[in-house]
Amino acid sequence: MPLVAAQTAVDRLVYAAAIVPRPGQSIYEAIGPETQAAIMSVSVDNGDGSRSFDFDLLASLVPAEQRDAYLAFLRATQRKQGMQAIYQPWPGTGIPEVPRSYILCTEDQIIHLERQRAFAALLGVIPIEIASQHSVFTMKPQELASILESLAG
Repeated sequence: MPLVAAQTAVDRLVYAAAIVPRPGQSIYEAIGPETQAAIMSVSVDNGDGSRSFDFDLLASLVPAEQRDAYLAFLRATQRKQGMQAIYQPWPGTGIPEVPRSYILCTEDQIIHLERQRAFAALLGVIPIEIASQHSVFTMKPQELASILESLAG
């Protein structure tokens, strides 16, 4: 997002349970050992430099009443993920001076609260908290939409 914002005018950057690397730092370094382990535990190595999410395992992390919808979402949207990019240093020189927000998911089992708070601090913002798992756009779409609407106004 910051690379795009450095190239074109944007009104605001909104990070939702997002990773915020420092210039020259890889995503893998930025996420730290806990999140590295979490990502590896919910994905499988495809043997070709990519990983795929274990849909059943991911669905087991959400409340039972949301599992079918979440599985349908995963099957419709998720593909193999090339891993090379997460090991490359982030090429940006910093976060552009535009308004920004960080939405912290308090029930996130992938990016722990402390790490999300550190990312928000790196952005210089107080996080907006929402009681959601990592995939807030799937788990709490209406609540997320309300937050985004309030930020746009």
